[in-house]
Amino acid sequence: MTTRSLPRLACIGECMVELSPANRGLYKQAFAGDTLNTAIYAIRTAGKSINTSYITAVGNDHFSDRMIDFFQSENINSQWVVRLADKLPGLYSIELDQYGERSFSYWRNNSAARALFSHGLEEHQVAELAESFDLYYLSGI
Repeated sequence: MTTRSLPRLACIGECMVELSPANRGLYKQAFAGDTLNTAIYAIRTAGKSINTSYITAVGNDHFSDRMIDFFQSENINSQWVVRLADKLPGLYSIELDQYGERSFSYWRNNSAARALFSHGLEEHQVAELAESFDLYYLSGI
């Protein structure tokens, strides 16, 4: 009897540095983005019944270091995360109006994730990526 390997999910996209209001004009820093959130939710709901990887590009800065640490703390396979020396992660802030409605401001035009396929992954890695997973979750800017 053969054993079936776990389904392999690739979430491909951009994780950003998130700044959200804390109190008295201070902001709380976190990491988020729709593809990262999907990877986290997949792991939290499916547990060890799915192998979840996150594919993105980050920089070589302290935010990027902490971002990768965060991926690993959530049990996300980060072997496909590309580091680009001349780039930084994107950033966004959340503002709340008097009714609690959120609005967002983004700084991501030159983010590392935008260069994932143009400067991050090499051609042979893209081909390997296409064959390495059973499920893909993507989003676009």
